Amino acid sequence: MADISDVLNALVTEIAGILYPTPPSGEDASPVVGVAVRVEAGWPLPQALDVAMGAGKSHVSVFPPAGSERNTTRYSEDWQEVSRNAHIYTVTIAGQTITIGGAAPATFYAHNFAVLLGTAAPYLYTSTAGQTPAAIAAALQALIAVDYPAASVLGAVITLPADADLKAARVGTGGRLVSPVGEVQRQVVVSIWSPSIANRDTIAKALDVPLRKVRFLTLADLTKCRLHHQASRLDDSDQKAGIFRRDFTYLVEYAVVDVLDATEIVGETRVIGTQTDGAASSDGAPVSTIYE
Repeated sequence: MADISDVLNALVTEIAGILYPTPPSGEDASPVVGVAVRVEAGWPLPQALDVAMGAGKSHVSVFPPAGSERNTTRYSEDWQEVSRNAHIYTVTIAGQTITIGGAAPATFYAHNFAVLLGTAAPYLYTSTAGQTPAAIAAALQALIAVDYPAASVLGAVITLPADADLKAARVGTGGRLVSPVGEVQRQVVVSIWSPSIANRDTIAKALDVPLRKVRFLTLADLTKCRLHHQASRLDDSDQKAGIFRRDFTYLVEYAVVDVLDATEIVGETRVIGTQTDGAASSDGAPVSTIYE
């Protein structure tokens, strides 16, 4: 679920990407403004600022002032899909053959396979890390062969006997759903701390327009945070300490969400009646189960 820390981190990433469009960042001079700039979430420590200013480096802090939070909840709590894993493996039917294609995902996530034959329950298999299509085909064939001993496998191709009524073969993955349980609006201040007016102004000019153009930030849970420029101010009160500051104040609004990891449906079971499969229903009619 999204938290103000996720908003701060997303804004830090956005600012760092503007000042350092290519790595490295933080300690080397920014290719955009020509001076070293450190970007961090949180209020900077005075000692750290003294060291940075003494070394001719600037600092950008991202911090939410106290007392600026407001409850703006107004949306329904319906579940919404925010991400879905791609189908890296594939399943193809040709006559009485089923071919498993593709390859294992570079970063593992499970694929669920279902083969529907006749009116029986589907044959289900979940992939494991690094499996080849041939290994998946062999695992599915082993399940099918319990009821259809003539089913065979060669490489990634399963061949079914003529009496196997092949209805469907599917593959599915997982994804993430979120349900908004509240919305929060609050201020976030981006402060530029520099050892000179020139450096401060150069950094401010580099950030102002690009950040004004950002309408939404993507947070760690893949939800969006609204970003709106609200105000700007100069502060030279610490110039005796060699620090020149400029603040940009933004209004952010983000959702606090409940998160659910879900899987795609590869098979559906429908029971006609009120009892378990094979038993009589309450009115004496037989119960039937349909697999789709």
